[in-house]
Amino acid sequence: MKRLRLLQLKFVQLSGGFEHLSNKLRWLCWHGFPHKFLPNNFNLNVVAIDLKYSKLVQVWVKSRMLKKLKILNLSHSHYLRQSPDFSKLPNLEKLILKGCKSLSEVHQSIGDLEGLALVNLQDCKMLRELPVTFSKLKAIETLILSGCAKFEKLTKDLGEMVSLRTLLADDTAIREIPSSITQLKNLEYLYLCGLKQPPSKWFVTSFWSHLLPRRCVKFPPSLSGLYALKELYVRDCNLTDSSIPKDIGSLSSLEELDLGGNCFGSLPCLGGLCKLQDLTLDSCNLTEAAIEATNLWSLPSLDYLDLSCNSFRSLPSLRGLSELFTLILDNCTSLYAIPELPINLAVLKADGCTALERMPDFSEMSSLCRLNLRDSSKLIEIPGLDKPSKSMLQIRMEGCTNISETVRESILLQGWSYASNFGGIYLPGNDIPEWFTYVDDGGRVSFQVPQNVGCDLKALTVCIVYSCFQNSQSMNYISVVVVNHTKLTSFFVQPSIPLDIISSGVIWQGRLSNKMFNLEGGDFVEVCVAIGSCFQVKKIGVNLVLDGFITIVAHECESLPYAYFRRDKNDEIFSSKRGLADNVAGPSHY
Repeated sequence: MKRLRLLQLKFVQLSGGFEHLSNKLRWLCWHGFPHKFLPNNFNLNVVAIDLKYSKLVQVWVKSRMLKKLKILNLSHSHYLRQSPDFSKLPNLEKLILKGCKSLSEVHQSIGDLEGLALVNLQDCKMLRELPVTFSKLKAIETLILSGCAKFEKLTKDLGEMVSLRTLLADDTAIREIPSSITQLKNLEYLYLCGLKQPPSKWFVTSFWSHLLPRRCVKFPPSLSGLYALKELYVRDCNLTDSSIPKDIGSLSSLEELDLGGNCFGSLPCLGGLCKLQDLTLDSCNLTEAAIEATNLWSLPSLDYLDLSCNSFRSLPSLRGLSELFTLILDNCTSLYAIPELPINLAVLKADGCTALERMPDFSEMSSLCRLNLRDSSKLIEIPGLDKPSKSMLQIRMEGCTNISETVRESILLQGWSYASNFGGIYLPGNDIPEWFTYVDDGGRVSFQVPQNVGCDLKALTVCIVYSCFQNSQSMNYISVVVVNHTKLTSFFVQPSIPLDIISSGVIWQGRLSNKMFNLEGGDFVEVCVAIGSCFQVKKIGVNLVLDGFITIVAHECESLPYAYFRRDKNDEIFSSKRGLADNVAGPSHY
């Protein structure tokens, strides 16, 4: 095969040598390469070598000149202890050694590779440092060190790598970021998450490492030279008030900033981050004063804000964040008041805010589609939620046990439509609202569609009361079956949001479009609902919707054979399915 240019093999054992390979071979891809070394008679004209999952211990015993080689991929070669001598690979552009868990040394000749643009050393667990010559790489654009658990030191001349655009060093042992990093004028992506250091070498056990404080990473006092930086991720770095750079607000090109999981109680002003779109500050122990000092409301481009698990009691008005799409305040257990919010906000998540008492006025927030307020036991009133909204898709308020009856009824009475990726309304309660026409105990109800309804039937509103009576680790979903006994048709509907384990009563209400069921006057219909083995459906109600705006439901409707759900009058709901094997009847929670 004299014209062979690509040879691709996967986990094969071959006998013979390499001397007869075509001189035109340019790409060798041999995953699971079975030898400890590449043979000396290896072809000299290849451009790319991909030997993932090889058994290489050393690339060559005697180095060979491969002038055309541009890509060397030895990822997941678990026995490889050192990189090759790069002086024999003068035109290398991409070096990929990801997951080489025994690799402890990178040859110093790497600094002579004038065209090297990518170095991926992710999860090289034994690697402690790079050679001092590494900073000579003027063309390098991407350096990946994430998961190198023993890697302790970035070269002090890091700033000399003038082309560097991406530096990923999550979950390493780096103790200090060299000040020369501010010379990287082209750096756009800087990921340094998880750089927590153990408290001392004397306390190496996991017991002491959890009890004693961890040292924080030392950042340079200023980051002002990083003019091109777009994404900065420093989650879980044990940063304190004094260790976070004070001029972080001067990074005018920054679009994403993640400071979550740190220990600071205050932040410098972020008002200069005019392009910031994504901000995560969860679990940072922030107070009201700290939030106020950040000047959050002056970030005009912000569309995602996560302030979960902090200790502030109230927030400044965020009305000025006109582009804010998502606000997350989960588990802020001291938060008692949520201020005025942007009218274009679409998602508000404030689950587990156990002290929450005051909410903003939702009457003008016409874009709100998802509202989560679970376990806010002190919440009584929610202003403006009694007004109809065409955009609302989901409300989850399980555990809001003190919510007023007026609020509960106004929410359930609204003509909202529910999209396929959500699941309707979840409220605390133990009874079906009185305006439901067809109500029965348990998980099924039967009725006949009135003859005068005809084509005016737009949807079915289904309401159930359920509770949990035992713990379960499996996911549980509400499953609805609509059976038309007159036309011998059946349809299966399932919201895609899993249920949490809640012992008290919960009301779920969802609306199902009649476009799929095609119910008509005179049809005898049965609606069946089940959740799972650890839940009990206490009551079910169905109401016919004859007009108003309706869109579908909770999930795609699936047409099923009528006989699949046919049963005798005294059968328990879905009992025939629960007695069958999974591969016959489907998941048991149906």
